[in-house]
Amino acid sequence: MQKFRATVLILSAAAAVLLSGCGGGPSTGPGSTPPASSTSTGAPSSSSTSTAATTAPTVAGQTAALAIKVLPTPDGAAKETLLNCAGAEALPGSTVADPAAACAAIESYGAAAFAPATPDTTMCTMQYAGPATASITGTFHGASVNASFGQTDGCKISAWNQLAPVLGGPAGTN
Repeated sequence: MQKFRATVLILSAAAAVLLSGCGGGPSTGPGSTPPASSTSTGAPSSSSTSTAATTAPTVAGQTAALAIKVLPTPDGAAKETLLNCAGAEALPGSTVADPAAACAAIESYGAAAFAPATPDTTMCTMQYAGPATASITGTFHGASVNASFGQTDGCKISAWNQLAPVLGGPAGTN
């Protein structure tokens, strides 16, 4: 009986490690779901209202009109950019560093890239890539987007890294 308990304990520990959300990067294969962004990053709220959705050009086939705000440190100056896409193609008015790569990234991951925070039951590795936070607001394929990102655990770092072209670089570089 004791051998059975030891086997169960070892298998349970192995399962916990495999399901720990180590943030090693998203899978883009069929049926995969990219890690969700975090809405509990502690990103400071802004008293100014973003105008990305209202100032972005209205173009036939436009699929994304997003305002991106990255705060490298809690006391640092925010960097604000815009992203306008028609599918994976960048549209005029985009101010992110590489609009084509940013549009390709959001089309690749779809709406899941802006999904709510990882459920409380998900185990994420204890990692820290830095104090940077980011928010993305606007529309994507007609749906409202209001997502927050951070770099305080493996799940959040993975979500940040999948949108690195949108957020200005991989976690730890902002």
